[in-house]
Amino acid sequence: MKLPTFLFMRIGSVAVLAVLMILAGCSLPDLGTSSSESVNQSDSNSDSDSSQPPEQITGVLLKQQEGKGNPQRYGSVSVYDACTVLPLKALTDLGLEHGDQTDFKARSAVRSIHLAESVPAAVTGVGVLDGVSKCTYSIEGEHISLDIYQPPFNAENVLQRQLEVPTNQGGQFRTEQGVPLAVWQGPSGWYFVIDKQDVVVQGYLPLEKPNYGNYNLEQLTEEIAKQVIANLNQGPTAPAQYQYDSPYQGIPAPCKVVSAEAFEQSFGEPASGQIEATYYAGEFQTTNFGITSVPNITTECNRSNLVPSGNSNRAYRSVDVKFSHYRDEKWAKSDFKICNPDAPNSDLHQAKVLDIEIGDSPVCLTKSNETHNLFNFRVGKTIVQMETWREDPDNSDPQKLAQKLEPMAKAIAENLK
Repeated sequence: MKLPTFLFMRIGSVAVLAVLMILAGCSLPDLGTSSSESVNQSDSNSDSDSSQPPEQITGVLLKQQEGKGNPQRYGSVSVYDACTVLPLKALTDLGLEHGDQTDFKARSAVRSIHLAESVPAAVTGVGVLDGVSKCTYSIEGEHISLDIYQPPFNAENVLQRQLEVPTNQGGQFRTEQGVPLAVWQGPSGWYFVIDKQDVVVQGYLPLEKPNYGNYNLEQLTEEIAKQVIANLNQGPTAPAQYQYDSPYQGIPAPCKVVSAEAFEQSFGEPASGQIEATYYAGEFQTTNFGITSVPNITTECNRSNLVPSGNSNRAYRSVDVKFSHYRDEKWAKSDFKICNPDAPNSDLHQAKVLDIEIGDSPVCLTKSNETHNLFNFRVGKTIVQMETWREDPDNSDPQKLAQKLEPMAKAIAENLK
């Protein structure tokens, strides 16, 4: 399904996911499966002495929690975090249900774009249509997203452009809780726009089922929009945080591992304060050419540099880092075959082992296509794969790419210990 132009995301990864609950001073609840259910499943399947890989846990292990501390600031302005304005648990309260996490199409995930730290009001590495924060949720193949636009991060003409969308698509504004709100059915789903003073919020629900719980699609959109307004009226808060139940407790936030300092070490210039972090809610296995991986949980981080407006294609630099976390180091070690030239189907990866010491394994570059290389290594229970923006001039030169990413990879390895 093609997303409408006004919901374009930042240059970098593409997204998935959705919804919410009124913040009345209480912490955000789990994403779905109870901790006891997850722990009991994992305890029965994770015998560290067994030579057989553990069975995959079918339920949700991720928990979304209220952020701690003060909200991030862009210049002198405190900014909203979209995943706090729209927490995921409310989706299940309104009728959306997590599916079996062993089903690829049913995997739940959270993708959050937000300011990771307070930054001066300056240029940023995002497109002109991107907001200061975006939250996308995926639940059993259903996707819901929320975009927040705030000056001075966004120019006033950008906010105005978003406010014109309802009228252009047949929607009408009314007053809800003292705030202008438009809810309408557009060309590819249900939408809402909220026009709060100095903040514009857009919601997008490209849902396919006719009903969720006790709500049809229009009623569901209305309920979500009302809860978003209630949360906006609470004021900005610190970004939401994420933790995993046993046996994955202690997995670090991916963009804390891919720190701004680590980015600068490799790219030689500061990272933008805005990050894109992805958390998959449960374990997953892949099967390629008859070989099935050991169950693991994936998190991802994208960081980019500061880019003057209009120079994005020439000056934009970014890195996407994928972390595959395993229950035990031996399973990560057994799954890390990509750098082995004798492994099955190794000719597809065209692994080039590097004379570099990082983490606990060989380090290699592999091909994702004719002109794009991936940087691979392992640290304890975690397999790491890094790739740069497709227009990066060093992508097609393995030696230059390895030299560029080595400092960042070493910093990531240290942060994982």
